[in-house]
Amino acid sequence: MARLASRSRQLYKRAVRAIPGGVNSPVRYYPPYPMFVASARGPRFRTVDGAEFLDYCMAYGALIDGHARSEVVSAVRG
Repeated sequence: MARLASRSRQLYKRAVRAIPGGVNSPVRYYPPYPMFVASARGPRFRTVDGAEFLDYCMAYGALIDGHARSEVVSAVRG
């Protein structure tokens, strides 16, 4: 993954200058550096490096409807 994640590596180097440890929670750090999410919809998210993942965690229930569900986005935007 390290070879494929050059954008994540760049963003991590920038993040450590602004955030202690470069992440806002220790569970978000995966050596050699964390993933940075570019977008998400439904149960999937895509990193800034183009890798796509199925989000089994869904924020421990807070995202039970998935990422960016259109009805929720519309309600928030008003």
